[in-house]
Amino acid sequence: MKYLIGVLFTLMLSACGDSGKASESANINPNVDDKAPNAEVPAVTDLVVFSTGVDKVVLRWADDNRAAGYLIRRNGEQIATVEKGLFTYTDTGLVANNRYRYEVIAFNENGSESSTQTITAHSIMNTAPVVDPLETKILLDTLAPGDIAAQVNASDADGHPLSLIHI
Repeated sequence: MKYLIGVLFTLMLSACGDSGKASESANINPNVDDKAPNAEVPAVTDLVVFSTGVDKVVLRWADDNRAAGYLIRRNGEQIATVEKGLFTYTDTGLVANNRYRYEVIAFNENGSESSTQTITAHSIMNTAPVVDPLETKILLDTLAPGDIAAQVNASDADGHPLSLIHI
C-alpha cells in the first residue's frame, strides 16, 4: 500500500511540475475547426414555393450556414439530394392539380441532419380561358378617329364569367 501511495504522489508531482501548476506540456489545444460527428446542423430558412406549373414545382430556400448539401422529400419519400451552394430545386413530372408536401433537410460533412422544414405546393393546371363570340354590336360611327372599342367575354377554368368592355 505504501508503494501505491508513493507512485500516485510521484505521478501527481510530475504532472504538476515543481511549482504545483500544470505544466505547459499538459495543456490540450483542440483544433477549433474540428466538427463533432453529432454537431447540430442549422435548418434552412425562408423555404418558399418559388413557382408552379402543370407538371412542376420550384422550391427555393436560404442557408447562411452553408450546409454540405440538402435532402429533398416529397410526400415523405426522398426524391433528390441538392449540392452545397445550390438553394433551389425543380421537381418535374408531377400530375396537374395535385397537392404535394415537400421537406428540405440540410446535412453536414459528417452526415448529421438539421430539423425538417416543410411546405405544401399545388401543381396548377394552366388552361386558357374560353372566349365567346360577341353578340353585342358596337356602333363604330360614334367613335372619334383613333379610338378603339373592344369587348371580351370569357370564363376561367372554373367556369366563372370574365368580361372586359373598353370603349
